[in-house]
Amino acid sequence: MAVRTFIAVPLSDEIRRALGRVAEEGREAGGDVKWVEPALIHLTLRFLGDVAEDRLPAVQDALRAAAGAAAPFDLRVAGVGAFPDLRRPRVIWAGGEEKGGVLRGLAAAVEAACVRLGFGPSDHPFSPHLTLGRVKSLKGIDNLRPVLERHAGDDFGTERVASFHLMKSVLRPEGPEYSSLMELPLAC
Repeated sequence: MAVRTFIAVPLSDEIRRALGRVAEEGREAGGDVKWVEPALIHLTLRFLGDVAEDRLPAVQDALRAAAGAAAPFDLRVAGVGAFPDLRRPRVIWAGGEEKGGVLRGLAAAVEAACVRLGFGPSDHPFSPHLTLGRVKSLKGIDNLRPVLERHAGDDFGTERVASFHLMKSVLRPEGPEYSSLMELPLAC
């Protein structure tokens, strides 16, 4: 049996609530957007997709090694934007920033570990962000754009990251359900 998985840095309730308020403003403004529930907002290091259960121990071992090569760091969540841009957005995001390069190094170590295990390389270069919503169509986007522009410079908080998680994702009609399969502490 396969388990749908991804690797992520969870966020504090405080930061997720602040991001949820932005999403609520966006929801009220209109637009054809599937907003992420605040409790599910996270920073994805790597999406793996369906992984056979018997492969999970090897994935966990590889991720332990990647975690051991990175030190804890401060993650600042700031700004709101869209991929590819605000004129034709597909993904609405909040930015994740870290000054010392540890986050990008951790993402590169996770990516290398996954590729060594036989997962194909990631489709996109790592861009630290937290998905707030996925735009289904451009209907109503002109009403949403001012909300995104108003929050473009917001600072949602900084928190100490001392671990990341191998996550399980179950897709349900009412929305995804996430649970942690393993917490991976960073080297101290």
